Amino acid sequence: MKIILMRGLPGSGKTTLARRIASEEGAVVFSTDDFWIGEDGRYRFDPERLGEAHGWNLDRTRRMLSDGRSVVVDNCNTKGEHMAPYVELATEYGAEVEKRVAPLNGEELDFLFYNNGHNVPYHIIEKMREEWED
Repeated sequence: MKIILMRGLPGSGKTTLARRIASEEGAVVFSTDDFWIGEDGRYRFDPERLGEAHGWNLDRTRRMLSDGRSVVVDNCNTKGEHMAPYVELATEYGAEVEKRVAPLNGEELDFLFYNNGHNVPYHIIEKMREEWED
């Protein structure tokens, strides 16, 4: 059982890679972005509820680990503090932790902007790249 933490800027190929890894590992993919998808299938981000959304995704991950299932966490995880709750959860359940960086991470901002699936503004992607922690 493991938690695989995806890392990458919007538009970098995280979700595509996460799905492939999940298929190979027999894992489930959970993304905080799922919180923003309504019953009609539309994505509606609300920054006021970001903390709630991250808690919701962490709870889903906890439930899977308690059932002995592996989870691929498909979030940007640009900083260590974003990954820390998942690492703590892995420790609690005795799960292995693996970090995977998306294949196109750090590419030209224009490419990332035009290829991100949730219309993340250019300046936000730029800020995320500037704040990236190895």
